[in-house]
Amino acid sequence: MNKSLILAIILSILGMSQNILASSSHDDNAVKEELIEQIGNQTGGFFRFMEDQADLFRTLSIAELKEILESEYYQNTLSSKSEHEGKYRESRKREIVEQTHDDGSDKLLELRYRTLRLVPLNRDGIQDVTQFYVYTNQLRICPDLSRLPNLRGLDLSANQLRSIPNLSHLTRLEYLGIAENPLIKAPDVRGLGMLESLYLRECKLKESPIITDLRGLKKLNLMHNELEEAPVLDGLTSLEELMLSHNKLRKPPVLRGQRNLETLELSNNMLSENPVLDGLTKLTHIDLSYNKLKELPNFKDQKALRTLNLEGNALEGTLTFVDLKTLDWLSLSHNQLKEPPVLKGLEQLRVLNLDHNLLTRAPALGALIRLEYLDLSYNQLVKAPDLNGLIGLSVINLDINLYSDHNMYETLKAPYLWRYSWVTVRLFNSVFHRFSPNTNMILTAHSKDAQGNEIKTFLRFN
Repeated sequence: MNKSLILAIILSILGMSQNILASSSHDDNAVKEELIEQIGNQTGGFFRFMEDQADLFRTLSIAELKEILESEYYQNTLSSKSEHEGKYRESRKREIVEQTHDDGSDKLLELRYRTLRLVPLNRDGIQDVTQFYVYTNQLRICPDLSRLPNLRGLDLSANQLRSIPNLSHLTRLEYLGIAENPLIKAPDVRGLGMLESLYLRECKLKESPIITDLRGLKKLNLMHNELEEAPVLDGLTSLEELMLSHNKLRKPPVLRGQRNLETLELSNNMLSENPVLDGLTKLTHIDLSYNKLKELPNFKDQKALRTLNLEGNALEGTLTFVDLKTLDWLSLSHNQLKEPPVLKGLEQLRVLNLDHNLLTRAPALGALIRLEYLDLSYNQLVKAPDLNGLIGLSVINLDINLYSDHNMYETLKAPYLWRYSWVTVRLFNSVFHRFSPNTNMILTAHSKDAQGNEIKTFLRFN
């Protein structure tokens, strides 16, 4: 088949679409039905659509239906001629990446296509594919997944899908990724008893999928949607990661029986009450930042907790953190703290962020023997923190406070602070570096305090 014949076919399809438009008396529904019928005729025997495909077509515009008709007929004509298939693929090699891999247990088919709108699955051996990844395309129509009964992994992320057909026949599916698609509603995942990972990030969902029978589910990602209610998690005893950040939740999810939960992300919601964490002894990461919380959750059972993010809330009063012996990273930035938090038994803490609060004095830090990073900037401190004993400290941020006496400088030039090289101190927008523990250093800082007064300071470190 030569190029002129291909062009003639495309022109004939364009003409057919125009004839349909002209003969339908501007009845949009009639135009749609005729275009759908033509798509069915052109794809018959080449691309078998599922039973509900026609209903999905009816949600598309006339322009989109025309584009599918023209694109599908073009691909049908070329693909049906095996002698030209190699030339066709070669001509599109800059736009499509196709990877097949068969190691005996897994057969992978991966397609990354910049303009692909339909995926024909009529190739030999397609039923043996176990991993099918067709992310980062422009798919409007879901591929015919009934041809892939042995799938264990499916990724349709970063397309333009608005609906997902019934998936109940994919009984072996373990991984399902449909992130970054403008879905009208959540996919029906009931019956996928072997599913372990479900990714529905950035799908514009207003309601969560029904997942209570997914007993083996370990990872659930519903971040960056429009959910006002958290999903029901009853029975999900295997869940390890729950990611619900960047939604519109006013109440936290009910965590009852999720005793294997390790990661909980609820940031950037509208929560005014804390989640109940009783019995969740395996939690290592909690992110509750940028909500409307005024008090701390109860961490009595979180003996394995390593990272805790509470920044961007409305926390006030004296916060107490006791015996979180594994905590490595703590952020209380951007709250309304006037009193320093009580930090006891935080033996492993390396990073402490307290910036952008209303603190007039620093917390007691002597017990934080492994502290490496301390941020107290943008507060109302009038006296430098006592850094005695913090021999591992390498970064100190004291920008924009209300220091009024020389105690700050006396503290910062203490010999123990400069025992090691590469210490960085931020002070009134000046950055002081100590590069060698054996070299005398004189620092001159020209800056302004919070009241706008000029400061010129000379510091010598021996």
